[in-house]
Amino acid sequence: MIREDLKYVLFFLILVFLLKYPTFDLPYHWDETNYIYYGKWFSIHGFFSIPPNHRGHVPMFSWILALFYTIFNESAFVTHFVVAIFSFLSVYFTYLTGKFLFNKKVGLIASLFTFFSPIFFAISGQGLIDMSLVAFTMMTLYFGLKKKIILYLIFGSFLVLTKQPGFLLIVAFIFYKIINKEKIKDVILFSLPLIVLFGWLNWYKMQTGTYGWGGILNESLIFIAEKGISNLYQIFIWNYQWILTIFLVLYFRHYKFDKNITPLILVSLFYFITFSFGPMLPRYILPIYPIFFIFAAKSIDHFDKKILISILVILFFITCYRWNWGLKGFIQDPVFQSTIFYPKTITSIKNGELNLDYIDIVKVEKEALDFIFKNYKNSTITSTDPFVNPLCINILDVGYRQWIKNNITVLYPVNEENIKKSNLVIIESYSNWYSDNKNKFSTIFSNLEIIKEFEENGKILIIYKGNK
Repeated sequence: MIREDLKYVLFFLILVFLLKYPTFDLPYHWDETNYIYYGKWFSIHGFFSIPPNHRGHVPMFSWILALFYTIFNESAFVTHFVVAIFSFLSVYFTYLTGKFLFNKKVGLIASLFTFFSPIFFAISGQGLIDMSLVAFTMMTLYFGLKKKIILYLIFGSFLVLTKQPGFLLIVAFIFYKIINKEKIKDVILFSLPLIVLFGWLNWYKMQTGTYGWGGILNESLIFIAEKGISNLYQIFIWNYQWILTIFLVLYFRHYKFDKNITPLILVSLFYFITFSFGPMLPRYILPIYPIFFIFAAKSIDHFDKKILISILVILFFITCYRWNWGLKGFIQDPVFQSTIFYPKTITSIKNGELNLDYIDIVKVEKEALDFIFKNYKNSTITSTDPFVNPLCINILDVGYRQWIKNNITVLYPVNEENIKKSNLVIIESYSNWYSDNKNKFSTIFSNLEIIKEFEENGKILIIYKGNK
């Protein structure tokens, strides 16, 4: 048994690190810079210091980055290596959970579906918090189902300190214990990670006067409904998932309910509802992906071997295609965007996070950064998002839009007032700002001189001369 487990550990380690190694040295992209800043701050000023402009995220991922930065120093390689560890843990514990609930074949298929899913594969190469949330979700879920209490409490505590919605898995286990009429002692025991979360939130409030990042916004019911529908689309239809959904529905019509799957259903439901109310990026619902793929793998597990292999081969080729959807400039999924399932005001799926598009964007931004730092020191720059984040993090010693070197000042957002104050204006064709404002500002930009243009597979970044 130990030898077999070791075999799968080595298989997933080799798979993940072999395929993600090419991303280790890639420059930081967009939201990565937030967590790199926090990790760097904690490594210098201590784990219980509060960075300036801190947005109130619970700190576990940044603490882990800080630990690695303290030992190895901060670099893109170190950051992406850490994320690859979480990617491995996510995939391996998807395998273990599928194996525990159903069988080894289900676990293996589900873990491969998860890893090769285009958005999971893309995010697993970026220094974002989401991969650690997936890993700790699956680890806590597995140890909770196996009733390995000490490990459940350890990783459940890590989970709630990784991202606030992580507490929903703990709530799911509490519901599960109550529904099964288990002893009150077990209910209390499984709820203990919530005390860790409440302790941190209260400590943070004593330091800052606020509980931190709220997460729930005062949205209209129409917008919430749009996000809910788009979440459903992303999970059950997007890419090739519609094929698996058909198999899943056909299989589970006759499935005899197993109470062990209750926590999976509950936490998926809780995550889904939470991210329909709060700010929305497609990556936010990644913790639901392994659970969906476990059930999907079970729905095709009973097929004849030849049929099953044929299905997996077809899905693999679709996946490879979707990995690179956008290499000719389609940053957003045109099918997704053309349906009612795509809320027009959704926050940013134009920044390459859906697949490997982000690598093109990183290359363009790296070329632009090198050009700016070589030729335009002592400048004031107005920039769009996402470029404003790597621009800021590259000119800061430690800080976020605070302490700058090379005397470069960054202004955000792009508007007429900031353009007048700037030596350079940076516009990206793939940014939300560009799609929302290109008509409004077309006259202004037509009167600005283009200094340099960078392009990679349809992702265009233009540097204009400002009006300063």
